[in-house]
Amino acid sequence: MQEAAWGSLSVNRLLVPGGGNGNIETPPGRFCINTLIGRHFHLKPKVGSNHEAQDLDTLEGVTYLTLPDRQSALSYQAQARSPVEVIQIGIPFETFVRFTEGQPHGRRLQELEGIFPLDTLLVAAARSLLRFGRARIGEEYATSAAQFLAAHLLASVPHQSRLTESSAPGTSRFSAVIDYMHENLAHPIRVEDLARQAGLSRYHFIRLFSSVTGRTPHQFLTGVRMERACWWLEHSEESVAAVGRCCGYANAKYFAAAFRREIGCSPLQYRQQCLGGYA
Repeated sequence: MQEAAWGSLSVNRLLVPGGGNGNIETPPGRFCINTLIGRHFHLKPKVGSNHEAQDLDTLEGVTYLTLPDRQSALSYQAQARSPVEVIQIGIPFETFVRFTEGQPHGRRLQELEGIFPLDTLLVAAARSLLRFGRARIGEEYATSAAQFLAAHLLASVPHQSRLTESSAPGTSRFSAVIDYMHENLAHPIRVEDLARQAGLSRYHFIRLFSSVTGRTPHQFLTGVRMERACWWLEHSEESVAAVGRCCGYANAKYFAAAFRREIGCSPLQYRQQCLGGYA
């Protein structure tokens, strides 16, 4: 477990081997962003004092948001050979309240609770926070980061679809689709190619995939490409152009524009400023 802690927020990281099990307990008194990154794992979230549980299967990572006044826990099992990475960010309740002044902030915050598709911007932010925490960067940075994350969630989450038990039965048929994305990420991937993996027509594939995952096939594929790009930028010495090619972007300028749109900064800024990688 690696941990970074400021007064404004806290960050934890846990890596669970493929096929392994893990549990998340949310920190008391804080709004908690739990980002689980991995391929095809089973979830059993328990939210609320009555600890009513539901079973979920997810294909490619989730963001699990919990409120500070709710007793909650999450158990999960990696069903693929690849590991599950868990990054947990705790933010004080007061940080969110300041963005909802003059509004019924209780209702707005309740809209944030639930399990949502993976947010690549949150992944990038969490990894940056882990690095800066280890480097003992000051409280001012953490305060700004907490405010940014609160504003981002309040603006984006109400427009997303939660992952629910009703969507779980449809996930297994898309495992081959996700595997195909990962195995062919460096090449152009058409919706027709993905539909063929699922044994569906293009129209029915788009409709069902979007219903199950909460994202269109294009949005989902872009998220996979961005997550892979972040990993390469952090862990390799490959040039930005080479990283783009590895992730399916033959044109470096197009890759940089897509990365900035999804992550909020350029690939070079992500490597140099956030992760202190190779220039």
